[in-house]
Formats: sequence, C-alpha cells, structure tokens
Amino acid sequence: ADCKVLYVNAKSDPSVQQQQVDSMITKKVDAIILDSVDSKSIASSVKKADEDGIPVIAYDRLAEGPVSAYTSFDNETVGKVQGK
Repeated sequence: ADCKVLYVNAKSDPSVQQQQVDSMITKKVDAIILDSVDSKSIASSVKKADEDGIPVIAYDRLAEGPVSAYTSFDNETVGKVQGK
C-alpha cells in the first residue's frame, strides 16, 4: 500500500530512455523495470544502476548489462487467448 510507482515512456527514443533511467538512478529508486528501446544503448545506464545497488528487471526485451532478472510472457498462449 505504501509503494510508489514512477512511470516514464521514452516513446521509442533510446536517448530519452537513457536519460529517464539515469534520472531514476539519481532519485535512488528501489528497482527499475525496463522495456528497453535499444538493448545496446541502455547498457551503460543498466551498469550505473547496478553499481548503485538498484536492480534492473528487463521486461519483454533483454537489455545489455548486468540485469538482475528477465521476465516476459508466453507469446503462444497470448495468441491462443486472443484467438478465442
């Protein structure tokens, strides 16, 4: 109940996403869930987060760098459900 969620959307711009992640690091968030726009360009921000002890969870697209976890969904099951 006392959890605060900060959401940002880079609108498919890798440099904007890098700035947003760096801002989250500056704010000392507890964790970052990242749907990377460009896995290579975000690697330095992922490394910064790791160095600051902030876990980065890559969602749907794997990001380069020391991610703490990766999660996604089952595309086949999603397709079957949509088809029904």
